[in-house]
Amino acid sequence: MHVLDPATLPEIGEAAPDVAATPSTAEVDAALAELDAWSAGRAATLERAGEGLHVITASSVKPIDRVFPLAAVSDAGELAISLELAPPVDIGTAVHRVMELITLPAGDDLEAITAAVCVESGIASATAEVLELSRRCLASTSVRRALRSDRYEREVPFSAVLDDGTHLVGRMDLVFRERDEVVIVDFKTDKVQTAAELDAATVGHSGQAAAYAEATERGTGLSVREVVFVYARAGAGRSLQRRALRLGDSGDGESLVCGA
Repeated sequence: MHVLDPATLPEIGEAAPDVAATPSTAEVDAALAELDAWSAGRAATLERAGEGLHVITASSVKPIDRVFPLAAVSDAGELAISLELAPPVDIGTAVHRVMELITLPAGDDLEAITAAVCVESGIASATAEVLELSRRCLASTSVRRALRSDRYEREVPFSAVLDDGTHLVGRMDLVFRERDEVVIVDFKTDKVQTAAELDAATVGHSGQAAAYAEATERGTGLSVREVVFVYARAGAGRSLQRRALRLGDSGDGESLVCGA
């Protein structure tokens, strides 16, 4: 404990009053201009946020979401709900699932995988059709090229943001690298047969191809050579060269589409 004698303490004079500096007219104008700029920027940011994201989904394949949740299975292993109550998956999605799961390069388990996928998808009656379409995809020139390439990947998800804030999202069926360029393959089950129908369908899919190419180049730094659509029902392919692909522009059928 310390005891202080007030008489020994130094005297404290009166504190000098605070004198606020008076800003000049130019300083006031600059501060007001800065505040106006901040307010305008804030308003623009709030407006953009209210608009939501502009998202381009470059895939028509739906996920197989018919797997039972854990809560639907009893301790005895009996299903609490019936698979028949879940909606079936379409043929195209089943084909994509088969092409993702089969063992490459030979695909010796193609029949077993197809049967399992069709049961899981609720389309067991379509097993023969899915098997034939998957066989045609596996035998396609594009898949054979991929198997001979430096590297290939299946079911490649992507997400990219363009300079204008647009988001590209999707999943590519097959991507492979030939030397320093990338080739993208997309399996289609469109009901097309003639050359004219194939060309028209490919032009219709060109926006999807452009999104694939743009996202791949941004994500890998490599150049995309082409995007190939494999039409399983027709047993044919069509190629879109990268130089002809622009987002939002489908081009024209004569200059855009090449055989593959």
